[in-house]
Amino acid sequence: MSDKKASLNYGPLLQEAIRKLRGDGVGSIIARGAGSAFVIKALAAGVAFGSYMVIARLIGVESFGYYVYVLGWISVIMCVSKLGLDSATLRFLPAYSAKRDWPRYQGFVRFSVWMTTAVSLLTALVLGAVTFVFEDRFSPELRLTFFLGSLVLIARTVMEMNAFRLQALKAIIQSYVPQHLALPLLLVAGVAVVWAFLKDQTGSHHVMGIYFAATTFLAIITWFLLKQIDFREAVRRIYEPRYWFRVCLPLLLVTGMARLLTRIDVLMLGAIDSTDSAGIYSAASEISTLISFGLIAANAIMAPMIAELLSEGRIDELRRSIRLCALGLMIFTIPAALVILLFGRWILGLFGADFVEGYSALAILCLGQFFNVFAGPVGLLMTMTHYEKSAAGIFAFAVLANVALNASLIPVLGIKGAAIATTTTTILWNALMLLFVWSKLRIDTTIFCWLRHSQDRP
Repeated sequence: MSDKKASLNYGPLLQEAIRKLRGDGVGSIIARGAGSAFVIKALAAGVAFGSYMVIARLIGVESFGYYVYVLGWISVIMCVSKLGLDSATLRFLPAYSAKRDWPRYQGFVRFSVWMTTAVSLLTALVLGAVTFVFEDRFSPELRLTFFLGSLVLIARTVMEMNAFRLQALKAIIQSYVPQHLALPLLLVAGVAVVWAFLKDQTGSHHVMGIYFAATTFLAIITWFLLKQIDFREAVRRIYEPRYWFRVCLPLLLVTGMARLLTRIDVLMLGAIDSTDSAGIYSAASEISTLISFGLIAANAIMAPMIAELLSEGRIDELRRSIRLCALGLMIFTIPAALVILLFGRWILGLFGADFVEGYSALAILCLGQFFNVFAGPVGLLMTMTHYEKSAAGIFAFAVLANVALNASLIPVLGIKGAAIATTTTTILWNALMLLFVWSKLRIDTTIFCWLRHSQDRP
C-alpha cells in the first residue's frame, strides 16, 4: 500500500510492536534491550543532573568551572584514544559471534584492548606534558586538575571500551549501569565525604581525584563482568588491522565531530573568557539538554525498528512510525521547554547564586535544543542508511562554523555569544541533515510530516 493511501489507524502497528517485544527472536531481544537502555538513560539523566548540581554547590563556581573545563578536554581527547574502535566493537563482535569466527573475534578483542590502552596512555602523557610546559598559565588548582584528568583519561577509556564489549554481547544493563548510574553516584558520594572534612577548601582537583578512583573501580568491575559473560575457548587469534582501521576511521570521524559539537563551546569559553563562565555556561547547557531527552529516548527505541523496517523494505510503515515519533516528541518537548523557560532562573539557582546569570544563555540554548528535537531522528536515519560519511561531512562543517562563531562572539558577548554560536550551528546541521534525508529517502522526520500526510491523502 502506498503512503498516500495509508490509514491513520495505528492500532495494528502498535499491536505488532508489542507482539515483537514479547517474542524470542533477534528483533525482540534488540527491542527489549533498547527499552532497558531507555529506562537506564532516564534514570541516568536525573542522576547526572543531580550530581552536577550537588558538586557545583559544594565546590563553588570557580572550582566547578575548572572541573567542567578539564572534563570537556578529556571527553574530546578520548575520541582519539578510542580510535573509533568503540563503535566498531558493536559492528564486528556480533558479526564474528554469529559466524562463530572465534579466531577473528578474539583477535579483534585483543587488538582493540591493546590499541586503545596504548593510545590512551600516550594521549595522557601528552596532556600531562602540555600541562607541565604551560604551567605558568594555569592556577595551581587547575594545573593539578589537569594532571589528575590525564589519569582519568586512561581509566575512562578502559571502562568505556569494556562497556561497549558488554553492549555488543547484548548485556545492556551491565553495559549502561556502571558508567551512567554508578559513576555519578560514586562521584557525588566521594565529593560529599571529602567536603565533610575539608568544607570550603574542597576544589576541582579533589573532584577529579575521586573521578579517577571511581572510573578505575568501575573499569575493574566491568572487566570482571566481561570475564563472566564473554568466556571463549582459547584459539589462535587472527588479526586484520588494516581492514579494521578502514572501518574505524569513518566512525571515529562521526563520533569525534559529534563530540566536538557538544564540548567546543565550553572549551572555547574557558580559553577565551574564563573558567568561571565555562562553569556557569555548562550548568545552563546541562539544563537545556533536558529538552532533548525525548529525542534521546526515541532514538533508543526507534533504532531497532528503523533497522528492521529498512532491511525488509517496509518504507510506508517506517514513515508511519516516524510520524508517531514526531508527534510524541512534540507532546513531550513543548511542555518541557516551557517549564525550563519559566523556571530556568530557579533551576539555575539550585547550582548556586552565581549560576543565575546564565539564564539568558539557557533561553538561547533552549531554542537550539527545541529545533534539534523538531528535526527528529534525522541523524539516526543517515547512519542507519549507510550515509555516515555524509553525516560526518555535515558535522565537520558545523564544527568549523561553531569555532568561527565562538571565536567572534565570545569576546563580545561572553556566555551569550557561546550560546548563540551553539544554537546557530545546532539549527544549521539539523537543517542540512533534514534536506539530505528528504532528497535521498523522501522521508520527513519533522512534525510537518503530519501536514504532508494529510495533503497526500485523497
